[in-house]
Amino acid sequence: MDYERYPQVTHPSPIEDVIRAEMNLQCSAARERARSMRDFESRAIALATMDEHMAASCLSSLPAERKGGRMKYASAIGVLMAEIVGASYGNLRVDSLLVEQTPRRVRARGFALDMEGNFGASADVVEAADARAGTPWGEGMRSEIVRVATAKARREAIFLVAPKTVCQAIEAACVRVALGNPDAHARRLASIADWMGATGIREERVWRALGIVGERDLNIERAATLMGLRTAITDGDTTLDEAFPADLAPPKFIPPRESVPTPGGGPSRASGPSAASQLARLVEACQVTPEAILDYIRAKGQGTYRSLPAVPEAVLAGVVRAWPDVVAELAHGWREMAVPE
Repeated sequence: MDYERYPQVTHPSPIEDVIRAEMNLQCSAARERARSMRDFESRAIALATMDEHMAASCLSSLPAERKGGRMKYASAIGVLMAEIVGASYGNLRVDSLLVEQTPRRVRARGFALDMEGNFGASADVVEAADARAGTPWGEGMRSEIVRVATAKARREAIFLVAPKTVCQAIEAACVRVALGNPDAHARRLASIADWMGATGIREERVWRALGIVGERDLNIERAATLMGLRTAITDGDTTLDEAFPADLAPPKFIPPRESVPTPGGGPSRASGPSAASQLARLVEACQVTPEAILDYIRAKGQGTYRSLPAVPEAVLAGVVRAWPDVVAELAHGWREMAVPE
């Protein structure tokens, strides 16, 4: 028989019939139970704010740009946030699989199908898998790379179907739960300190990237950014060196708010020990000469002064606040120093 002249008709296999019936059933059920965005938001917020740890893990930030010697960060969407959205959105099928694995890279593909809107999308994610320093990675590390790649692929596919704006209300709720009260804020800062100690990154490097002097300057916004960077590093979206560059300059002198002169040239409203007395105690404790401090102030363009008492109170207060960086720079090398309160 001439098969080219008489094409054969093939019938679908039983597996295709089962898949088609399953898809039709799910689409019919999705149309009967239409999605409610209000219900979705309430479910997602309830999941994301189950506890402080969950809320902190849902925050994510990425380095956006480097401008004026300072880092700029932007909010992002982490893997956990994507999983919560996928589980709460409703009528959504999500999957991912490994497409390619070589000694140099891993490629995963994610799928998302909106059963109600009859719209689907896929996204590919490529992760570098080449070992560094000439040491080959073991099976455990390769499996971890595959896990990270497939998780990122699911995330990208989910937000090709679901709009990213749905995460704004969830993120705001997570910030309130993780940092909304002083006790929660203190616990989150303690966990951040433990994380920095575990990674081995110096605190001064983190503070410089955030543009602050120390932990006391961490407000809610900066703390949320720092927790988001920790999540992004854990998810593999960025690295420590990208998030906290080591070559950033120390922060400029920022006088405390209570030592700023009153409008009209009135006297300072500073309370407690003056900046000059605090500076004198620090000079004695760290064995740095006052002349060296004056030279440092002149080099920073703060003015030309012959003695410490002649230096304005605001400038001395800035030196006190930036003291660890000042002493390290005077010693011609960054190192940790214990400075008394």
